[in-house]
Amino acid sequence: MKRIFDIIVSVVIIILFLPIGFIVTLILLFSDEGEVFYQQPRIGLKGHTFGLIKFVTMVKNSPNLGAGDITLKDDPRVLPFGKILRKTKIN
Repeated sequence: MKRIFDIIVSVVIIILFLPIGFIVTLILLFSDEGEVFYQQPRIGLKGHTFGLIKFVTMVKNSPNLGAGDITLKDDPRVLPFGKILRKTKIN
């Protein structure tokens, strides 16, 4: 029963998020970078790695610029629309 509930809630949330995701995708597609998604490696259960797909919020090649992997307050590598995505936790 819990599995069915989880699937139904997930489908409803995905359907509700689609319009927002579509708008964000269009804005990022026509932004300076022209990319929409960023794949970040994460470590999951039992040490298995998987790729987490996120919206792009920083300029390309940002780890090789400025502070490296650490994001600072008012980091110049963060795109203007990326600041909005980060503040609203949509990224």
